[in-house]
Amino acid sequence: MSRKYELALDVYVPGYDSELERKTFEACQSLFPFEDFEVWDSFREDGRRMVMVACGELATDDFPSSVFARKLAEAVWKATGRFLRVELRATDLEDLPYDTTVMDEDDFRQWKSKGG
Repeated sequence: MSRKYELALDVYVPGYDSELERKTFEACQSLFPFEDFEVWDSFREDGRRMVMVACGELATDDFPSSVFARKLAEAVWKATGRFLRVELRATDLEDLPYDTTVMDEDDFRQWKSKGG
């Protein structure tokens, strides 16, 4: 069984190293359908920020998202041979918060009484 998620992944990469960025992206892409990445200058001491966003299915053995975050981090560390900070924001698209409002006949009568 799986659930649909949107994942936003940030990996902090020191300096300007396109090979390190490529290895990082390929490691992440091997686990989730990330199609591309952007690199933004970061105002943190741990480097530039690689940003990847994608929607896809996560298997139930990857719940909670911290389990999948660990898998992503370990894949990045293995591919690059070094520590890179990894941050994952996961949104469960099948369980989003929502409000339900029902406008019933009482609401209609109230509206009508106000000249509607």
